[in-house]
Amino acid sequence: MINLSAANPIVTSNFNKFVSHCIKGNAPNLYFALGTGNPSWDNNDDIPAPDTNISKLVSEIFRQPIYLSDIDYVDESDDSIVSSTPTSRLRIKINVSQSFYGTTREYGIFAINATSDIDSGTLIMYCNHTKLSISSELDYDKYIYINT
Repeated sequence: MINLSAANPIVTSNFNKFVSHCIKGNAPNLYFALGTGNPSWDNNDDIPAPDTNISKLVSEIFRQPIYLSDIDYVDESDDSIVSSTPTSRLRIKINVSQSFYGTTREYGIFAINATSDIDSGTLIMYCNHTKLSISSELDYDKYIYINT
């Protein structure tokens, strides 16, 4: 398991559109995406604070669907406690060890009109971070937490 605890994902300004989309009865249609980001972020001091109005990754290179079975409600005070009833905190499990090998500095979750095509859909969650190299020896399980 890789811990990107220094990386702090943000909910973008499009998140409320996604909630409205779901309330209207539309399927969530979620995709997780990785991007190469900007090499200047390799120095922790050069990672810019993400803008909530961001609409796509700097340089998307990989994407995979997120299934409802990958999403859990978790206790607001303890991420290790999965709840069977709705809470205001979601945990999304991502595993890319079998699908992607390379360098990433950013990731995001796309929804609404997202497909398997790079840069498609509406970005609802974003994070940029220092360089992470994913290789065949590395099991990349990532939990992303969203406060709703």
